[in-house]
Amino acid sequence: MLVACLGLAACAGQAPPPAPTIAPVAHAKPIAAPVIPAIVATPAQSAPAHVKVALLLPLTGAQGTLGQSMLDAANLAVFDLADKSFELLPEDTGDTPEGATRAAQQAVAAGAKLILGPLFASSTATVKTVAKGAGLNVVSFTTDAAQAGDNVYVMGFLPGGQVRRVMEYATSHGIADVAALAPESAYGSAALDAFRQSDPAPQPVVVRYPANATDFSILLQTLGSDQGLAGVLVPEGGDRLKQAARALQALPQHPKLLGTGLWDDPSLGQEPALAGGLYAGVAPTARADFERKFDSTYHAKPQRLDTLAYDATALAVVLAKQAKPGSPPYDHAALTKETGFSGTDGIFRFRDDGLNERGLAVLQIGASGPTVVDSAPKVFAAVNPGM
Repeated sequence: MLVACLGLAACAGQAPPPAPTIAPVAHAKPIAAPVIPAIVATPAQSAPAHVKVALLLPLTGAQGTLGQSMLDAANLAVFDLADKSFELLPEDTGDTPEGATRAAQQAVAAGAKLILGPLFASSTATVKTVAKGAGLNVVSFTTDAAQAGDNVYVMGFLPGGQVRRVMEYATSHGIADVAALAPESAYGSAALDAFRQSDPAPQPVVVRYPANATDFSILLQTLGSDQGLAGVLVPEGGDRLKQAARALQALPQHPKLLGTGLWDDPSLGQEPALAGGLYAGVAPTARADFERKFDSTYHAKPQRLDTLAYDATALAVVLAKQAKPGSPPYDHAALTKETGFSGTDGIFRFRDDGLNERGLAVLQIGASGPTVVDSAPKVFAAVNPGM
């Protein structure tokens, strides 16, 4: 077996913090996830061919700071895992679909075998066309499930899986009568689709509000009439979540608040109305090693989406190493291994339809930070038929 030593500190003679592993996760016989920090792969019969992978990010424009931080994370993955046979090709998409199209065309011209990114749904739609014409697959960072399929695999954190996970936990702990308060947005609609599939009630109560709403008092009249109300799903984040939580706190039933990965925000612990709320997401300890390594390397705190760039790049490196000579490293079969992969945000896998499935924890909000109340799974069992 091939074992790769990881980390910048190793080059300086110091033991590095463990780097996340991207390696197959077994499911037929439940076994522990791959050992960290080693990455284990079957050695090729001959020296691997030179592989180029493009990374499309908004390196300039309004989201330039985020794009640069994600590029730093991707470069960290290259340093941790790659050898000279792997080359990452960063391309700037700017903030527009037109910029993303040009970036994709440049990636194809440079000989890329896979495209990672772009970040936005509108850009993914245009990149998809360019990549398909060149016979390339795309691993996009968007959270828009509508972009998945054909040659696009969505790596972003999808609300559907998060809603199902927290609803499953809530139902199993006696929180049976759950309503939903959701924004009139694509994210809110995706969350509600999963909510309706997960709620045991035949016709659960759903209240929608404008995405820019600031007053929730009138909308809550509907929820106040449900005497058995035990929980309310709020797929929202930031200040608007805090406003909604304060309004919900006035309900006489005092329902348990449930949320999605948008609740993965340290500032929410300081909002009394959210205390005790439950959400599905990634345990902070899961990405702690990555955050320490990023900070020690770049002397800056990583942004939340940086783990997507790290894991996508690490996946590209590992699949290139695992590919048999003459075989395409990034075809559909390679990207959709049913066993999945283990990364900085836990286990994940791509389904045949291009959507992703993740192993998520259930966390509870508290003043000192979120607490894991139900750990994330370390292995997948069978392919989840719904997303």
